[in-house]
Amino acid sequence: MIIFLSYLLKVGACLAVFFLAYKITLSKETFFKLNRLLLLVSIVLSIILPIWTITIIKEIVVTQVPQIYQVIGEGSDITGQIYRNSNYSTFDWADLLPFIGLGIYLLGVIIFSIRKVIGFNQISRIMKNSRKEVTANAKLYIFSKSVIPFSWFDNVIISEEDYVINKEIIIEHEKAHIRLGHSYDLIFINLMTVFEWFNPFVWLIRKELVSVHEFQADNHVINKGIDAKKYQYLLISKGTAHCFLMQRKL
Repeated sequence: MIIFLSYLLKVGACLAVFFLAYKITLSKETFFKLNRLLLLVSIVLSIILPIWTITIIKEIVVTQVPQIYQVIGEGSDITGQIYRNSNYSTFDWADLLPFIGLGIYLLGVIIFSIRKVIGFNQISRIMKNSRKEVTANAKLYIFSKSVIPFSWFDNVIISEEDYVINKEIIIEHEKAHIRLGHSYDLIFINLMTVFEWFNPFVWLIRKELVSVHEFQADNHVINKGIDAKKYQYLLISKGTAHCFLMQRKL
C-alpha cells in the first residue's frame, strides 16, 4: 500500500518536471506535431520511470524471546523469576494514515470515473437524437438544438444552425481532428486524469494537449484554402479563440 502511494507521488513529480520543462522551452513554439508528441511521451515516461526507482522494503520479523529477570530476595536465598510479556504493544494512529490516504485516493478515482461515464453518456444521447448523414471520411450527426461542434473518433456532431450556416468550415475542422487521431489522445489523457486526479500538473498537461489539437486543426483548415479572416470570425463568434469541444471537457 505504501509502495503504491509512493508510486503515485513519484508519477506526479515526474509530470510536474516534464510539464515545467515543456512550458519553459516549447509551449510558445508552433511545432504542433512535435509538441503533441512530447506531451504524450512525457506522460508515458512519467508512468514508467518511477517503476525503476521503487525500493521494495522487506519487513523483517524478529521473534523476541521472553526476557527473564532474576530477583534475589534480601535476607533469603530464595530466587524468583519475573517474566515480561513480549507480545504487549500499543496502538499507533500513524499506522492508519496509509489506509486513510488510499481511501481518499480511491474515492477520487470513483468520482472522476463517474464524471467521465456521464460525459460519454451525454455524447451517446446527443448522437442518438440527431439526424445522421454519412460522408466519405466521417459520419455527421446533426443535432436540432444548440451544441458546440465536436468530433468523436469518426463521428462529427454539429447543430442544425451551424450545419446550415458554417457547414464547410466546421466539418473541415472536425475532420482534421479525425484524421490526426485526436480522440485516442483524449482517451489516454482522460484515463490519466482519473489515475492522477489529485495532481494539478496532469490537468495542465491535458489543457496543453487540447490546445495543440486545436492549433493543428486550425492550421489544417487554413492550409485547405479557407479564408483566414472568415475562419477567425467564426471562432470569435463561438466565444473563444479555439473551439474547446464537448469531448475535450470530459
